[in-house]
Amino acid sequence: MQSHAAITEVASNYEFRVATVFRRTFSAYRSGFALFLLLGGACASMRWLIGPIYSAVMRPLLGWGLNGYWGFFLGSLVYSFFLGIAGKAAVAFAVFWTDDILTGNRPRVARGLRGGIFNILVVLVGAIITTFATCVGMVLLVIPGLVAACLFVAIAPAASFEKLGIVASIKRGASLAKRNLGRIFVLNVIPYAILYGYIQLAYRLRQLYSPGLGNDSVSYLLYILPANILYDSFIFALACVIYFELRASREGMREQNLVDVFE
Repeated sequence: MQSHAAITEVASNYEFRVATVFRRTFSAYRSGFALFLLLGGACASMRWLIGPIYSAVMRPLLGWGLNGYWGFFLGSLVYSFFLGIAGKAAVAFAVFWTDDILTGNRPRVARGLRGGIFNILVVLVGAIITTFATCVGMVLLVIPGLVAACLFVAIAPAASFEKLGIVASIKRGASLAKRNLGRIFVLNVIPYAILYGYIQLAYRLRQLYSPGLGNDSVSYLLYILPANILYDSFIFALACVIYFELRASREGMREQNLVDVFE
């Protein structure tokens, strides 16, 4: 194996750019579409599993009079908490496939499964801690929650890819992201805005042209579920590319060198 110094390409003028991240994410997503879609489907299925938990938590909250805005807000946080953990677990597998794609190779399914499982407990514990911190920030003033979400975006791929411990992965991810919080926010807001716009448009078109189609469950299966699967799968690819681009901008190390360092 080559030495770290021999395989490191210095890129002193390399910058973390929104356009570059999106371009590389679309390229990786297209090349590994089936694998990312599989992860997106698995995460989307979690929504069905979270339903009973959501109901169990919301029932006493509504009984205490927390209805209206606060009931909806707290319920959304509970929902987001479990989905956030599932998403970070998915990224633990996706980071290895993304690395294969960005280095010009075909994504190796076995490598992703082996690498993702190896440190999955650390990823899950880190996901619980950081997702809880994000939800607390959202409850306080919203903005701290958004900052936390951007700050912790690279923790799951760092923990999985670099095989770090819980504290080390949190420090590592935060250290990589802290100088580019604004750009990371933009990168995550744009796909969400597209998803939200699509959902609103789909509901309006259904009301106009197919009012007799059925209840909300039918609409969910026809319009919302496929969109959520595509959104989740793209976000997983985006998180992985963000991680590699943050490393390149921070350390001057290209993605094609990373696999040699950590294998």
